[in-house]
Amino acid sequence: MEGYKVAEEIKAHGAGVSTFSDWWSYKIEAYDAIPYNAALLTKKGVLTSLNSDDAGGADLSTRLNTEAAKTIKYGGLSEDEALALVTINPARQLGIDQYVGSIEAGKQADIVIFDKDPLSIYSKVEKSVHRRPSILRPR
Repeated sequence: MEGYKVAEEIKAHGAGVSTFSDWWSYKIEAYDAIPYNAALLTKKGVLTSLNSDDAGGADLSTRLNTEAAKTIKYGGLSEDEALALVTINPARQLGIDQYVGSIEAGKQADIVIFDKDPLSIYSKVEKSVHRRPSILRPR
């Protein structure tokens, strides 16, 4: 949550960062966290993703699209950069981008179709589809 402080060092090392979009100063460990963290890291060339470790009912993991949208406001990322924070970037960090993280032939897919811009708080899910190519199905 404070990766922005050492972004150059993270980039030089080649590590990636997974962070929250805007959880700052909610506890002592997050005192210096800022809502610009993900955007600053991205702009410095650090492979960055957004996550949610909330298991207490807020279900942020089901709204990572709007968490990503916050990086447009907090830091001026483009829509493509924001969406990458919750799609291809986490897959790259986990080393599974050959299977998931982008829409390409042969990849597994959990695709959500929204009625509006997926980065809008006003958009609603119209349909979700799970596709797993047969070559990746367990035997």
